Amino acid sequence: FSIEVDKRPEDHICILRVRGQLTLSVNLKDFRERVSLAMKEGFYRLILDLSKVTLVDSAGLGEITIAFTLAYQAKGSTVAITGPEIRQALQMTRLNNLVPIVETDEEAIRYVKQHSLTST
Repeated sequence: FSIEVDKRPEDHICILRVRGQLTLSVNLKDFRERVSLAMKEGFYRLILDLSKVTLVDSAGLGEITIAFTLAYQAKGSTVAITGPEIRQALQMTRLNNLVPIVETDEEAIRYVKQHSLTST
């Protein structure tokens, strides 16, 4: 489990690139702390790159929901880049109704810019 953070201050965008398992068996606290820190630093447009996630369980899905909630409370937006397995998990749990799914960085950046309640 690892997270790479890519911040784009000019657009208030934070991309969290997650690799490995997003499950109860890994340290999900690190994921939540990075999301919280991004919000505190003014990165209210959150892109969750889950394309390299190999497994997600209910705890991981809960963390995705918390990330969405934190961005929403900051008047921002959240989008996920996923592979087929994680896309299916988000669709089966209907989390794709909260966190839209896209396939590329470019689509994700365009989405968060268009759907944030904060205009800067």
